[in-house]
Amino acid sequence: MKLLLVYLFIFAHLVYADKVSDANVTKELNSSTVFDSNVSNDDISVIEEALKQRKIEAEKRLQEEKRQKAILREQKRMEGKRRLRAKIDALVKAKEEIDDALKKDNIWASRYLSYESYKELKKKLEKIDDEILVFQSQNTLNEVQSRELTKLQDESKIIAGKIAQLDDYKSEPFREYNKAINLEDAPVVTNPLDILTAL
Repeated sequence: MKLLLVYLFIFAHLVYADKVSDANVTKELNSSTVFDSNVSNDDISVIEEALKQRKIEAEKRLQEEKRQKAILREQKRMEGKRRLRAKIDALVKAKEEIDDALKKDNIWASRYLSYESYKELKKKLEKIDDEILVFQSQNTLNEVQSRELTKLQDESKIIAGKIAQLDDYKSEPFREYNKAINLEDAPVVTNPLDILTAL
C-alpha cells in the first residue's frame, strides 16, 4: 500500500512538472513571435536590403573561393605536367646519350645503319619512280608538272647513285654471323682407350 502511494505521488509530480514546462515553452514562444509595434516599414526595408547585400556578398565570396580553387587545381595540373615533361626530357636525353655511346666506334651499329639506309633509299627510289610513271603516263603536262617531273628525275638519279655506293649493304649484315656451324660427325668411342684418339 505504501508502495502504491509512493508511485501515485511520483506520477502526480511528473504530470504537474510536464504541464508547467509546457506553459513556460508556450509563453517563450509567444513572446518571441510578437513584433514590436515601434518597428516601421522603413526599418524593415533597410533590414531586408542589408540581408540582400549580405547574401550578394556571400555569393561573391563563394564564387571567389571557387575561382581560387579552380586556379589552384590548374596550377597543380600545370606543375604536374611540367614535372612530367622534365622527366620525359631527361629520359630522352639519357636515351640519346646511350644511343650515341653505342654507335660510337661500334662496327655492328655502323653496318646495320648502312643496311637500314640502303633499305630506306630503295623505298624512296621506288616511290619516286612511281611518281615519275604517273607524270609520264599523262598525255600533256603543264609547266609546273614538267618542272616537277624534271625535279623527280634528278632526285631519282641522286638516290640511285647513293644506292650504288651502299650496294655492299643490300643483304642483311648479320646473316652470316647467325648461320649455324656445320659440325662433323662425332667419332664413335667403343673402347675407353679410344677416348684419347677421339680428342
